Amino acid sequence: MINVDGSFIETTGDGSTGAVIRDASGGFIATTYSYISHVLDATMAEVFALRDGLLLAQQIGSLIGTTYWFQLRANPSGLYGCG
Repeated sequence: MINVDGSFIETTGDGSTGAVIRDASGGFIATTYSYISHVLDATMAEVFALRDGLLLAQQIGSLIGTTYWFQLRANPSGLYGCG
């Protein structure tokens, strides 16, 4: 499973992303994070987080020489502004 989230600070236009990959039993496999400058809104930060999660999955697959099917989970409240 890949869990991703993006954050956005409206006053500065800064953002960040995080992604965690876990196995079927919830055990940790890998993680990544990044800083983003010039983010327009929360949706943009979430899309960057999705991209980073998928790139991490691609890197993990190439390292272990196999292909896995992943379930991707994002924070919908960040995408739509509802809590």
